[in-house]
Amino acid sequence: MWRSEATTLINGESLQEALRSAQEKMLKELPEEQRAMMRDAVGDPPEIGVDMECISAEDARNLTNPEKLIDSARRHMPECTLQAEEVSQSSLRVTGNCTGSEGFNGDLHGELTMVSPREMRTRFTGQGVMQLDAKQAPEHLQHVATGEPVNIEHSEKSTWISADCGALQSSELNY
Repeated sequence: MWRSEATTLINGESLQEALRSAQEKMLKELPEEQRAMMRDAVGDPPEIGVDMECISAEDARNLTNPEKLIDSARRHMPECTLQAEEVSQSSLRVTGNCTGSEGFNGDLHGELTMVSPREMRTRFTGQGVMQLDAKQAPEHLQHVATGEPVNIEHSEKSTWISADCGALQSSELNY
């Protein structure tokens, strides 16, 4: 079981905070009866910016393999051309350019560091534009959906929690 905490800033504004505000606003606008039904059906809303993931032992071993990591990133981000350079035995520097019809278009730079076998940190910055449907963008970030240039900063810390995932099913990272 791994727990990841992410922070994304778009032009200095927190994406997670914008999503939290939008979520709170939506819930406040619902009548109490509907809020109660929603809580009963799905429980409390998930914590934005925090993800729990169960991965296989093989995928966990591959977290320390630079070639496997960059191959996985390329599969998950096919609109991006990525290059990786090993900085040290536990750190990769990544550069790239993304072009596509959705999401981020522009240059990105980052680093992935295996702090230990139980902790991984990533930090990426990017300069470009966002290709978003303005209707789906959080209210606080509607202006970035217009094609305005953006600076993105993303950082993530992933930590190993337990060898037992409990009820959470294993996901396949496809390394």
